[in-house]
Formats: sequence, structure tokens, C-alpha cells
Amino acid sequence: MNTAAELAALREALTDLATWANATLNREYTDRQYIAEHLRDAVEALANGDEIPSPPY
Repeated sequence: MNTAAELAALREALTDLATWANATLNREYTDRQYIAEHLRDAVEALANGDEIPSPPY
């Protein structure tokens, strides 16, 4: 994969993460600790070139 494609994939993944976090935070009775841990794990996976783990919700 070339650099431009990698950057586009990274932007798409980060947009998806932000959308998921925003939607999940808007739900009632959401545990913010799970959201924070998932975002941390997802960003770490993206930085390492790994697949993003499934969200807890």
C-alpha cells in the first residue's frame, strides 16, 4: 500500500472511531471507562499497523 492510501485508510479509521465514540457517549448508561480503553487500544493498533479491536458495545 502506498503512503497516500495508508493515510486515507488511517483517516477513515479515525473518523469511524470518532463517530462510534460520539454515538456511544450519547447513549444513556454508557460506561466511559470502556470507551476510553477501546479508543486507546484502537489508536495503538492503528499506530502499529494492526487491525482495530472490536468495540465493547
